[in-house]
Amino acid sequence: VLKSLFFPEISSREENVELTYPETYQWALASENKHTDNSHEATPNLLQWLKSGSGMFWVSGKAGSGKSTFIKFVLGDKRTRKAVDLWAGSKETIVASYFFWAQGMMLQQTQRGLLQAIHYQILSTIPRLIKFYDADPHCGVRQWTEQRLLTVFKTILTQTEIPIGLCLFVDGLDENTENPTEVLQLLCQMTEMKNFKCVISSRPWAIFHRMLKPYPQICLQELTKDDITYFIAGKIELACDINPLDKYQQLTLTELLASNAEGVFLWASLVTASIVDGIRNGDDFKELLSRIAEFPPRLNEMYHLIVSRIDDRYKKQATRIFRLLQLEHLN
Repeated sequence: VLKSLFFPEISSREENVELTYPETYQWALASENKHTDNSHEATPNLLQWLKSGSGMFWVSGKAGSGKSTFIKFVLGDKRTRKAVDLWAGSKETIVASYFFWAQGMMLQQTQRGLLQAIHYQILSTIPRLIKFYDADPHCGVRQWTEQRLLTVFKTILTQTEIPIGLCLFVDGLDENTENPTEVLQLLCQMTEMKNFKCVISSRPWAIFHRMLKPYPQICLQELTKDDITYFIAGKIELACDINPLDKYQQLTLTELLASNAEGVFLWASLVTASIVDGIRNGDDFKELLSRIAEFPPRLNEMYHLIVSRIDDRYKKQATRIFRLLQLEHLN
C-alpha cells in the first residue's frame, strides 16, 4: 500500500525550500508573544494553538515573504512535536505536511497529490493502521482515485480502535492549480473532527480571507522586520571584515534595506547580496546608498533589472534562470 501511495516528488518541494537564517523566526514558537505593541496586540500565538487549539491556523504573506521557509522551520523544530503531543493527549500523534508547487509535476499541484502524501505519512508513522486500508475493496489497485483517498482518510479519522491526533501543515495553497478553494473547503470540513487540525500558508487572496475569517491567522510580512534586520546586519558585518565601514554606516544601510524590503525576505536577500558585493569591491558609503536606490520595490521589476546588467553572452541563460525564479516565488 505504501508503494502505491508514494510518488517521486512527494517531498521534493519541501526538501528544496531553504532553511532559515540562524536565529530567525524564533518568535513563532515562543511561549509568549513577542509582538505586544499596539499594531500586533491580537497576534495569535502559534505554539499555544499547537498545544491546545483546534480548526485551522492561517499563515498569510505576499510573494517572497518567506512562507515556505517559515512552515519548514516550524515543522523541523522540536517544540512543534512536543506541543502537538500535548494536544493529542493519549492519542497517537501524527505530524504530516505537504508543500504545493505550481511549477512541479501534476501531483505537486493537486488535491490528489496532497491526499496521497497525507496517507503515505499516516501509514509510515503508524503501520498498524494498514488494516483500514486493507478493508478497502480496491486496495492493491495501482491508481488511487481522489474519492478512494477521501473515503479512507475519513475512515482513519473516525475509527476509534487506534485513536490518532493528526496535525497537518499545508504550504502554498495558492499553488494548487486545480481548485484551491475546494481544497480549503475540504480541510475546513475535516477540522470539524476533534482529532484533526491544520496549519495552512498562502498568499492573502480575498477568497481565503473570507473562508478563513473565523480562524486565527498571522500576516508574515508584518512580523518579520526584526528577522530581516538581523539577516541583513549579519551579512553586512561579515562583508565589513574585508572592507570596513563604520558602525553608523553599517546601521544606516541595514535599516534602509530592512525598511525598503517591506517584509519581503527574498527582496532583502537579493539586494543585500548586491550591497555585500559592493562592500567587497571597495564601494564607498555613497555608492552603496546609490546601489540601494537603484533597486525597484517589486520583485518582478528587480529580476528585469538584474538581467539587464548581465553580459550579453550570458543574458539568454540568465533570463531562463530568473524566469524559473519568478515562477517559483511569484506564482
